Amino acid sequence: MFSEAMKELITTASILWKVDPDSLFAVIEVESSGKPLVKVQERSEPAITFNKHHFYRRLSGAKLETAIREGLALPHDEPNINPVTQSARWRMLARAIEIDRKAAYEATFWGMGRILGAHWAWLGFGSVDALVREARVGPQGQLSLMMRFIEKADLIGTLRMQDWERFALSYRGPSDDHSEYRKQLAQAYRRQTSRRSGQAQQGSQPECASAANKELPLACFVEAEAADEEVPQISSRCETTHGKGVSTALQRARTWIDQLRGS
Repeated sequence: MFSEAMKELITTASILWKVDPDSLFAVIEVESSGKPLVKVQERSEPAITFNKHHFYRRLSGAKLETAIREGLALPHDEPNINPVTQSARWRMLARAIEIDRKAAYEATFWGMGRILGAHWAWLGFGSVDALVREARVGPQGQLSLMMRFIEKADLIGTLRMQDWERFALSYRGPSDDHSEYRKQLAQAYRRQTSRRSGQAQQGSQPECASAANKELPLACFVEAEAADEEVPQISSRCETTHGKGVSTALQRARTWIDQLRGS
């Protein structure tokens, strides 16, 4: 489900925000199955969900009439159904953009954490375009968006406690499927912890034993953050402990940290 690069990136975020990595894995599994990027006309793009209810609320006059006529805008009491394939969803978004770019972006859920574009100002972006650019950077940008939302919604502590009831209510808001969403999160978390427990019993190395590549232990991340050292200093110390070849990996790790924090 998760690529090695995704596992390493999510584990890095778990250290920065001091949460159980299995909690993050669980949320991302339920939201996007760990697949942040899709191929759209030979381009890598974020996975998206277009919300016709949100688009409806952001339009008026001739634009709203056009969107309703083309099945892109619906009142809240009608079901919001997206095409199965991401290519079809992106084609739907492209048509919505022709009607109203800002409203279309705001009505879209972006990336691995399914962050709604309409939250751009609340999350500290200067425009919805800036939020979309962050999502289109790649997995790092999408995970940064997700963690920014979790922080802003005061859900870090909730994740640490695995309080899936409160997390489900706050992350997606009250809805008819709230109870099912809570169950999905709890089940995904149990799957993640069981997998890691199974690895430990078999004596294999879990994904969280390394990051950036197999030569860089996660301890280097923790030490780097605590000491606030420059990369050359950390590289020198890590090479003494873990052998040569960690410098490039550590530089990439620092880049990940900056991207995850939105630096």
